[in-house]
Amino acid sequence: MDYVAFQKLKWHSRRSILELDICFDKFIQSGGLDSLNENELLAYQALLECDDGDLMVLLLGNDVVDDEITQSVVDKIRLK
Repeated sequence: MDYVAFQKLKWHSRRSILELDICFDKFIQSGGLDSLNENELLAYQALLECDDGDLMVLLLGNDVVDDEITQSVVDKIRLK
């Protein structure tokens, strides 16, 4: 991923809920974003379009996503 695209995704990863901000920041700082393949990056971008409340439910493990790739990305974020 080029630098500009990485910075844009990093910026869009900022959330209004502190706990989400921390989750995404840990994921990015640990190299998680760099490790995603093209399909996972598309799933990550789609996750960023979700409401914070929905993201919170997913990252707490209280719900799952039907799409395997997206769920894989959620799991990677949760593990960081």
